[in-house]
Amino acid sequence: CNKVYSLDLPIIPQLTDIPMLDDKNISEGEALSLKVDLDEDAWHIKWLPTALASCDTCFTTTINAANDTTITIVLTHISGCSFETSFRISVNESNTISIPNVFSPNSTSGNETWHVTVPNDHRILEASIYDRWGDKVFYAGNTNTISWDGKIGGLDVLPGVYVYILKYADASGNVVIRKGDVTVVR
Repeated sequence: CNKVYSLDLPIIPQLTDIPMLDDKNISEGEALSLKVDLDEDAWHIKWLPTALASCDTCFTTTINAANDTTITIVLTHISGCSFETSFRISVNESNTISIPNVFSPNSTSGNETWHVTVPNDHRILEASIYDRWGDKVFYAGNTNTISWDGKIGGLDVLPGVYVYILKYADASGNVVIRKGDVTVVR
C-alpha cells in the first residue's frame, strides 16, 4: 500500500535577496527616508525601535533619530522564515555654517558685526570680503570664527553690498568654497 502526498510549499527566499542597509550619518534634526525593495506580497516588515519610524510596518518609512541609534529591520517571509538586519544611524551635531547676509555696524541691537559661525569640526581656511570695485576690505585665515566690524583700516566702509568668499574644510577634510554677499546698513 502506497500513499502519495502533495504539498505546496512556498519558495524559500535566497539570502542574497535580503537588503543590507549601510550605516548612515545624518545632521542634527535631519530625517532619513528609507525604502526596502522587496515584494510586499511575500514579505512583512517591522522597523525597530518603532517610535523612530514614521510607519513601522511599511517598506518605505522615515526615521527621525535625535541621537545615535541602531535601527533593526525584522523581515518575515510568507514561508515563515524571519530575517533580521541592523544598521547604525550617527547623528552629527549641526553641520550648518551660519553666514549672515546683512548687518549694521552702528546698531545697538546685537547685529553690529558680521559673524560667521562654523561647527566645531570645521576649520575656516580663509575668508575675504570685497567691495563693489573688487578691493579686498577684510581677510581672515586659519580660524574657527570670523567677525568683521564693517571697517577697513579703522574707518567705516560705505553702506552697500559686499561680496564674500569663504573657504573652509568640513569634518571629512573636504575643502568647500562658498560665495555670497553681505549688506552693510548704517
